Amino acid sequence: MRKKSRISTISWFGVLAGGLADLTASTLLNLPIGVYLLWRLRATAAPAEIPRLMSQALLENPPLYLLQLLVGVGSTVLGGYVAARIARRKELLHGVLAAAASFALSGYSILEGTSGDPLAVQFVLLALTPLFGLLGGWLYRREKAQGLFALA
Repeated sequence: MRKKSRISTISWFGVLAGGLADLTASTLLNLPIGVYLLWRLRATAAPAEIPRLMSQALLENPPLYLLQLLVGVGSTVLGGYVAARIARRKELLHGVLAAAASFALSGYSILEGTSGDPLAVQFVLLALTPLFGLLGGWLYRREKAQGLFALA
């Protein structure tokens, strides 16, 4: 009998679902922040200037900026959790792999210069993104070990 390769033990469906959960949650939960910032800028900005001014307004409001960061981090943890829960094996690996979409988008944003965040913050978040996915996988592993959810 042939031994399964390590890559064939990965639940790609779980990884994809976790990545989508991360991106969807981040987008939907940050939407009210974007709407609020647009509302504040509605009469004072030319359309071409709105993205830059939104980033500036966010940075000038530390509680709102922190909320936006926490939503992003929490969404990546959620994505790692979803991936691990679907896979039901190698929870930490699936959590990290689910964070790949956020990692790729963060890296692209750094390369293109499209984020309004300070560059140091962007690099720190980029470096920590896989750990946030890992945390989501670990949370599911802990729940599973404690028998908090019966697996059907």
